[in-house]
Amino acid sequence: MSAEYDGYDDVPVRGPFGRLSARVALRLGAFDLDVAVAAEPGEVVAVLGPNGAGKSTLLGVLAGLLRPDSGEIRLGERVLGGDGAFVSPEQRRVGLMGQDPLLFPHLTAVENIAFGPRSQGVAKARARAAAQDWLRRLALDEFADRKPAELSGGQRQRVALARALAAKPELLLLDEPLGALDAQTAPEIRHVLRTHIRAAGITTVLVTHDVLDAATLSDRVVVLDHGRVVETGPTAEVLAAPRSEFTAALAGLNIVAGVALTAAKPGESVAIAPVGLAPARPVSVVGQPGPGQPGGVTVSGFAADDLAAGSPATAVFPPSAVAVYLGPMGAGSPRNLWPATITALQPGPSAIRVRALLGAALGTAAGEDSVIPDLPGHGAGAVVSADLTAASVAELHLEPGMRVHLAVKATEVRVHAH
Repeated sequence: MSAEYDGYDDVPVRGPFGRLSARVALRLGAFDLDVAVAAEPGEVVAVLGPNGAGKSTLLGVLAGLLRPDSGEIRLGERVLGGDGAFVSPEQRRVGLMGQDPLLFPHLTAVENIAFGPRSQGVAKARARAAAQDWLRRLALDEFADRKPAELSGGQRQRVALARALAAKPELLLLDEPLGALDAQTAPEIRHVLRTHIRAAGITTVLVTHDVLDAATLSDRVVVLDHGRVVETGPTAEVLAAPRSEFTAALAGLNIVAGVALTAAKPGESVAIAPVGLAPARPVSVVGQPGPGQPGGVTVSGFAADDLAAGSPATAVFPPSAVAVYLGPMGAGSPRNLWPATITALQPGPSAIRVRALLGAALGTAAGEDSVIPDLPGHGAGAVVSADLTAASVAELHLEPGMRVHLAVKATEVRVHAH
């Protein structure tokens, strides 16, 4: 069997995709882009930033649609640009899906998808079979013979995604791939995208404004502003402790990375063990250690995707759903209840955001604090935010360093596959 990834097979073969390394500078009118971006083989890097930050310009440079004034782009051992070299877009083996699907108006959906394989010399019948397979994967079977004008915006977006993937790219560039999809369709396509990228090991650069896309699809985050990198790091770490104003505003949700303790179907209850915390034990009250099981923190909620026991998962819930208590609640409380230590109080326009480190107040049987290991890429423990009124903060006399308990109803927590 060839080691090359074959996107036409039902079970993709992991390909020998190389590391992306780009250091580029480009001036477009009054806009100046000067960035360095890297992605390891098979890694998914999310590029975030406000409008006009240069995200789509960066993708255009990586795709070969824009030629940088200086710098170098490498994909594995190949130099795609720099030192006088410039590889044309069609020879880069780079798949690009932009904000505008840019489908061929005179071709049907299946013909649009088959175009990539056909342009690479794949036989017509095999290219069409590959296109039909992608139509099935993206729930577009019944629209195979429709032209773009006969499709909705979301359907055109899915066809564009299928076309990018069917071309078997060594580097996949996605610009808001789920932006035109409705709330019901987006989770399905997110699952397909995540599954395919992980299975095939495709190095991917993803531009998105959706924090859920970044949290569930990416390994690392790069934040751009005014054509410069202002923040970068592992996704969980950046979203848990943002340093830029944009990232702080984007990460308006609590995002806790962990491992699913049990298998679950969408809508079923499930608990995860957060990374960077003491190992979780079986629980009796949601979020609390079971009888005779000191130590361990879990986050319980309801699955948004299919989850396998032991698989990476991400729990998502809003700060408004988090309550702060000075002591533990009763054993009959149907909530997540976590010991924590306040790390910061941040005033906002309508509430004070209380940031706390989970597990930092968790005692062992001897009454000592549990050790919170610092795992690479995730920092020490998990940080959770709660939005409280100024009156509540004053009444509880909250301040950094104070040990508290955080409570969240399990119904407020959605657990996504990662």
